[in-house]
Amino acid sequence: MVDLFEEVKGIKAGKDEDSKLYAAACYAGYVLGLLGFLVSGFVYVTKKNDKYARFHAMQSAVFSLVMFAVAFVVMIPLMILAMIPFVGIISMFGMMVVALVFLGLDLYLAYMAYQGKAFGLPLVADFVLKQI
Repeated sequence: MVDLFEEVKGIKAGKDEDSKLYAAACYAGYVLGLLGFLVSGFVYVTKKNDKYARFHAMQSAVFSLVMFAVAFVVMIPLMILAMIPFVGIISMFGMMVVALVFLGLDLYLAYMAYQGKAFGLPLVADFVLKQI
């Protein structure tokens, strides 16, 4: 099992900047919503010889699905609580914090990928390594 941000052996960034740019775009695309899945899919399909970009494309897609599920589970109760006076203000703040944490994590992952690091996310990386 891969530890948080542990270097994944056998995955190296290409010598050109394109490999890192494609990998970072896979994570950063999720800031724009559905476009992130399109970017990851495009990179995964078109970069057949770039194991680094394909690894990050698949990892970002799987990670985003997990984050979507977590956001759904967390946000639904917060939206229900938002209908209650005063508690709603606290709930809205909670939703904002969750959204900012997800945004910050996505941008950090994009930064790490652009630095040429083949880092693994727990549970996600093990699945991804079997797919590429």
